[in-house]
Amino acid sequence: MRFTLQNLKKGVALAIVLPGLFSDHVCASVMLFATEAELVAATGANGPISPPFRGASASPLTFGAFTISSDPGVPFGVANIVGLFTGSKLTVAGGPFFSNFELDIAFLSRAFGFTVGSSTHGAGVGDSLFEVSLLNSAAPVDTFQFTALANATQFIGFQSSSFFNEIHIREISGGPDTLNLGADQDREAFGRFFLVPEPSTLALLGIGTLGLLACSRLRARRRP
Repeated sequence: MRFTLQNLKKGVALAIVLPGLFSDHVCASVMLFATEAELVAATGANGPISPPFRGASASPLTFGAFTISSDPGVPFGVANIVGLFTGSKLTVAGGPFFSNFELDIAFLSRAFGFTVGSSTHGAGVGDSLFEVSLLNSAAPVDTFQFTALANATQFIGFQSSSFFNEIHIREISGGPDTLNLGADQDREAFGRFFLVPEPSTLALLGIGTLGLLACSRLRARRRP
């Protein structure tokens, strides 16, 4: 069972059943957010995080806590594409290729977000349907879909009830990307990543907050 982003109400958590993966039905839930502010308010996610500029290459790109790769042999680069969202943008290069990416995170997380911008040219090009799969060390966790609207920019934020450290973004319909402006063009770019700090960081922040509260109470008691 899958749910599409356009059919969800803001801040509603849905149970996603992953059939055939376990002997009994195991449910996880994913909550989707339509804006950066909503994701940050609900999860404390840090961002935006932008990938460093680089030319087209089929090799993985590592920066910060991320390692990003595309389909085998498909070059991708990071550029500043005019007309889309601000900041550097991750996109496949040349073509025709589909916008398929895998993001490996250096630690377990439960929330993530990114901006996707779509640039189209030609009468035969329209919206693109994407599927996002969350995994924990290759074990499936959650799956949902969203539609990248033609010539539009939108934010895709989500929080899972289970930890994950891999995100697979697959373009399942809409046509392969191409930079040939003389023909129909379908091109998506990704950037402005948001990520919740690793659990150990959150735990330290929590301990520090509790320590400050305890000190404040002790000082209050010692006052005459």
